[in-house]
Amino acid sequence: DNTTLLQTTAPISAGSCGGPLLNERAEVVGVVVATLKEGQALNFAVPVRFVQDLLGRGEGSAEQEELELPEWARQRPLEQHELAYVYAQMSERKGLEGDVEKARELANRADELAPEAPWGAYALGNLEVELGRYAVAIPLLRRAVANVRDWPYVEGRVVLEAAARSQLGLSLSRVGRAEEGIAELRAALRLQPKLLAARIGLSLVYLSINEGEKALAEMQRVVSAAPEWFDAQLNLGLVYDHLERYEEAIAAYKKALGLPARPAMKLQLHLTLGIAYVMAGDSVGATQQYWLLKEVSAEHAAILLEAMYPTGGGEDK
Repeated sequence: DNTTLLQTTAPISAGSCGGPLLNERAEVVGVVVATLKEGQALNFAVPVRFVQDLLGRGEGSAEQEELELPEWARQRPLEQHELAYVYAQMSERKGLEGDVEKARELANRADELAPEAPWGAYALGNLEVELGRYAVAIPLLRRAVANVRDWPYVEGRVVLEAAARSQLGLSLSRVGRAEEGIAELRAALRLQPKLLAARIGLSLVYLSINEGEKALAEMQRVVSAAPEWFDAQLNLGLVYDHLERYEEAIAAYKKALGLPARPAMKLQLHLTLGIAYVMAGDSVGATQQYWLLKEVSAEHAAILLEAMYPTGGGEDK
């Protein structure tokens, strides 16, 4: 089976299999596994690198017993890089739940287990993007892109590289490197033309450099592909807002409010919609959003009230 063995003429006593084989510097180079009785002190050992691999698997096996694993990961002991993948997936779930500290802990563990794999770097970079720490995210996402291209065990390589490039492009644009950001986002779309998050990112970058019509064209493609997606309608509204097409922005925001999203996103959208009503000169619509906000968030209501009455002269009526 092409297994590599070390041959040694060092004397090996009977019953010593499993013991260490040392070199002249007293370093362990192998584990004794066999002796040839017919030979003159002819003995064999497994190279220590294979033992190190097994020790790594043992750590993963013990560690995975403490985790809530998906079905596929409970079938056998996991390799280090497989366990890293599980940790990265758990990190993503915790991030979506808003548990940032736990998400960071899990992502760091993924990176420690397999730093040469893309999982940990991508999870950490993605988390930094969510926190708005774009300068910190950029080197992590660059490492994720490099690792995914070199790492031999990646399934769905194209999908992961596209996702990493998409987040990298967004991060670059947020630190004032719009052209580099556009290049990364276009690379992501070449890999995955249906990656809507990358197309939203490209639209927002165009918006940031006052290429409004290009931004609108990209966002309309997103909405055409996923009309019932909250993010699509929300960002379409933001583009219209930027173009001062407030009636169309209001229509998109109202459509988004009827779609599934996290409560915090819906709360922010009520504020955004209220301000759009203000910009459109619709005091009735703005007032409706104010009273809705007042019931759930005094802070958001106060921001909208200031937009309605910039001099601070507004009062509850």
